[in-house]
This record gives sequence, C-alpha cells and structure tokens, in this order.
Amino acid sequence: MESLSPRPDPAAGQVALRIIAHLRTAAWGIVDVRRAVSRTGAASQSLTDAVETLLEVLADAEKEAVHAYRHAEIGQCPQGFTATSIRKTLPDDDPSAPEFRMAGRGPVPSPSPFPPGFRRHTAD
Repeated sequence: MESLSPRPDPAAGQVALRIIAHLRTAAWGIVDVRRAVSRTGAASQSLTDAVETLLEVLADAEKEAVHAYRHAEIGQCPQGFTATSIRKTLPDDDPSAPEFRMAGRGPVPSPSPFPPGFRRHTAD
C-alpha cells in the first residue's frame, strides 16, 4: 500500500536499509554455496537452477526494499533510475564491463596468505 504521507520518514528508511543489508548477506551466502558446489563438482542442473533462482528472488526483494527506502527518504514514489537497485551493476551484454564475482562471472580470489586473526598494519 502506498503511503499517503507527503513527508519523508527517516525511521522507515533505517528499517529499509537493515532489510537491504540482510538481503545482501543472504545473497552472499547463496553465492558461497554456488561456489562450494562448483568446486566439489557435485553440481547438478537442478541444484544450479535452484541457486540461480534464489539469487534472482533476492535481487527482486532488494529492489523492492530499495524502492521502500527511497520512499522513506524522498517522501514520494521514486521514478525512473531511482526505482532500481542501489547496487552498481552493468549490463550483461557489455563486453568491456568488469567481471563481478557475485554474478558468478569473476575470478575466485585466492585465500589469504595470512593466518586467521592476523592483523596487518597498512596505514602510512
């Protein structure tokens, strides 16, 4: 249901941001599952399809949450480019686009050479 209030609601914006964060965390978990399955070679077509469907559903839910966030921030229904995801994405048909690991197209980073809990001091 659309809000009839002409004023922005910062509290609703904060709730929407938390929802967006949870959706992204869930998406990264699904990406980790997809990566683990592909490494073990046990990937069946049905499992691969299920993982891809979950990622699509999470992306759609994120778009809805972003839409709600923008409603809360500007106090009206966002139109055009503001009604899309806040995640930076590039069209799939752009050959010059960089590879995104979350989209399953980029290189898998190598594990850290440092032991767990090791803190590097890289500040100048």
